[in-house]
Amino acid sequence: MSRFMLMMEGMRFRNQSAALAVLWVLGQGLWNSPGVIFAAEGEAVAVSEEGMEAVLFAPKSLVQHPVAAAVDGAGRLMVVENQTQGRPQSWKGPEQDQVVVLIDENGDDVADRREVFFAGSAFTSDIAQGPEGWVYLVTRNEILRVRDGDGDGRAEQVERRLIWMETDEGVPAKGLTGLAFDQRGGFVFGMGENSGKGYQIRGADGMMFEDQCEGGQVWRAKLDGSGLKRVATGFYEPAGLTVDGMGEVFVTDAGWGADWPSRLLHVGEGWDFGVQDRYASNKRHPFLSWDGSRLGTMPMVGRLGERPEDLVRYSVEASPMYRGLPVDQNGSLLVALWGEHRVERCEVARRVMSGTFGLKRETLCQGDAGFWPVALAARKDGAIYVLDWAGKGGEMDGTGAVWLIRKKEASPLAEAPKWVGIADPVVSLCETILEGPAATEEMMLEWLASDKPVIYRAAIRRLSRDGVLAKKLAEVGYQPDPRVRVGLLLAARLGTEREGVDMNSLPTEVDELLRASLLDADPEVSLPALHWVADHRIKRHRFLVRGISEDPQLNEAVFVAALTALDRIDRPEEAVFSGERLKEKLMELIRDEKADVGIQALALRVVPGIREEVTPELVLGLLKKSEDERRVWMTHFLGQMPGDEKGVMLRGLAFDAGEITAVRAAALTHLTTSDEDVPPLLEMAESAGELLRGAVLAGMQGLRLSFDQQKRLKALEGNENQMAAKRVLGEVFVPVQRPAVSNLAAWKGYLERLEGEPDVEQGRQVFLSQVRGGCAVCHHAEGLGNVDGLSIVGEGEEASGESVLESLLQPNLQVGTRGSGWTIVTGEGESHLVFEMAGMGERRRYMDMKSRVYEWGHGEIEKREGVAVTVMPGDLTGRMTDAEIRDLVAYLEALRTKQ
Repeated sequence: MSRFMLMMEGMRFRNQSAALAVLWVLGQGLWNSPGVIFAAEGEAVAVSEEGMEAVLFAPKSLVQHPVAAAVDGAGRLMVVENQTQGRPQSWKGPEQDQVVVLIDENGDDVADRREVFFAGSAFTSDIAQGPEGWVYLVTRNEILRVRDGDGDGRAEQVERRLIWMETDEGVPAKGLTGLAFDQRGGFVFGMGENSGKGYQIRGADGMMFEDQCEGGQVWRAKLDGSGLKRVATGFYEPAGLTVDGMGEVFVTDAGWGADWPSRLLHVGEGWDFGVQDRYASNKRHPFLSWDGSRLGTMPMVGRLGERPEDLVRYSVEASPMYRGLPVDQNGSLLVALWGEHRVERCEVARRVMSGTFGLKRETLCQGDAGFWPVALAARKDGAIYVLDWAGKGGEMDGTGAVWLIRKKEASPLAEAPKWVGIADPVVSLCETILEGPAATEEMMLEWLASDKPVIYRAAIRRLSRDGVLAKKLAEVGYQPDPRVRVGLLLAARLGTEREGVDMNSLPTEVDELLRASLLDADPEVSLPALHWVADHRIKRHRFLVRGISEDPQLNEAVFVAALTALDRIDRPEEAVFSGERLKEKLMELIRDEKADVGIQALALRVVPGIREEVTPELVLGLLKKSEDERRVWMTHFLGQMPGDEKGVMLRGLAFDAGEITAVRAAALTHLTTSDEDVPPLLEMAESAGELLRGAVLAGMQGLRLSFDQQKRLKALEGNENQMAAKRVLGEVFVPVQRPAVSNLAAWKGYLERLEGEPDVEQGRQVFLSQVRGGCAVCHHAEGLGNVDGLSIVGEGEEASGESVLESLLQPNLQVGTRGSGWTIVTGEGESHLVFEMAGMGERRRYMDMKSRVYEWGHGEIEKREGVAVTVMPGDLTGRMTDAEIRDLVAYLEALRTKQ
């Protein structure tokens, strides 16, 4: 159940600021300590599981560029060799992909020879052994099956076009992908997002679907290709699929950069996972929902590492010579991570009464930069085949290998362990919602108010089919719960789409619902309404949408959504929304002297990448026209801009006694001070309020003070001021009574007992200040900070952590794949200790300890090893005063509440 992504499109990233900061070393490795390391042909694979080992089952003399694997009915390994995808002109191999059987004649776990089983497919991405001897193959545009009917070792029976896809798009990774057999007597398979191009997909019985492939999809069909049915949508590239013991479908979805991490998904019928290709030129577009944060879309089970190529459910079977994983790992999921050079074992646990799952990941085996795991298959004795593309990553250079992960010493396993899935009452409730008796108004309102995504989605689907109930609920009037208002809107949209209603001639009650939702003050409601207008180019509401786009009090996401809807309505000939055109529109607004300054501020916030085209003079001009709160944000924006000229402007704001305090404090947060600034800074520290004093004392760090100036600093009253003064003087300032960082409850109480109230603006300054929190080095929020980094409020499971405070006290607990350290050895022999900042398909961006940024493709890296280093500081709270910690927590919690 694999597919190989050879071609991926490029992606532009802005240059990182030279101030991208100091990196810290922790004493914790990236993966589990490896067991025995085996080397062959220059490659190394380290096995983490105790008592397991890796042996080379087949070298490149027997297999080249394997991309998919399955174990046949006789227990032999079947491998798909790529001959067509990315084929260079100099390649001398066969014209078609080959399915070869690797035969171990003497049972020593080393393949002795190979036989070609079938050679008649191109751009093959997956293989699966099905019932009655049929072998199923998935190609870019076709699912076919082949069988050896006469026993000669070659497939002479071929049934083509069980599933057939017609489209103008030709990139293999964006077409049909992985396949898995389900418990309904059929199979499920994936389809990539097809670059948003139109397509027709047909089953063997003539069942046909036609659409624009806005997002990748998962489909279901019977074994003979009949009964084709779409299961779910909203994927990017659903590479690997598997079905667990309870019939639950799991999918790996390849990510794209920091905002779109690869994800493991649990798939249910009618679910939407939030991806639409037409808006994907801006990965942070509000119409996209990669983590299930938008109502109506589904969350991920959890993040995965880069480029998950295959997913298999590990099933332990009884065997007289068992050589597999420990039996308690029965039912776990194995993921081949191409981009991380490793295979992971994932333990997925159902969260009872939620309808969702939790994810625990650990490394099964790790290779060096020459190890490219692309597919997995398990033998009946439990040993695991790992297909290795090998070589230089995406290049076809004649390399390849198959590794076998096995138990060192075989032992009998008399009985297979029973895999017991946990029945979740929420699942039964969803079945009742979808297929049970007619719901009352009270029942439907209760379901639509649910915070459980599976219940919420089921209620929307049921209501979309029940026009009578929908009309009754519409007559009830205003619903105070925004979840209910969104649910009514999404049900109306789903129902009209299914019935093929002309969106510019909607029924009156539906049109009124849409209009009311567009005008809703809650962005959670207005966003899906704008999304509906944009997707279907509903011209009758253009005037209303334009009015929305001109409101300076808008939420940033609603602002982008309204501009998007207008662009879609005004450009009916263009299928894809252009992120570059959005930037052009925003720049027009920023430069327009007649535009409302609130709208201009919004334009600066929503697309941080346009800063390259914005001058400090322009920002200062907007700042002077702005009111207080916007002036503060504008000052922070100015402070984060590159170049030296901003320094004069920040100095003018910081030392202007007539300027508002918050602006002066914001300017000081970004101003590089000198020894000559000590006298005026000290005067401000003695006379200013807490907000400005905090910025002053932070800005004085590293400056030389005379004996008299030190005395004046020490004379400042208040515990917080004393701590900050000691920090300026280089003295120990952290109170000994601070609790241990591991004691979260004690820390909460400690901060609650501090004098004064939390100050959110002070917390924002701590977040942005490089000498205080330093968070903006790698994170962004409110259009400020490292725009190539991760959102500070988190995505996916990170956004639902136990508390913001925990992420500050023990930041290494939440560090994912990005932010981990690597030793990179390039083809030129240079060695670098770096941290990954962003993935870009075949290229990645890294930063070293001196803030130097590098970009390397897979073919340029000779060796890539994880090291016991992380980008997150281990002593983050040790650089802040008590009040700064409290205020930073308040700011981050305010951001998450706002989101």
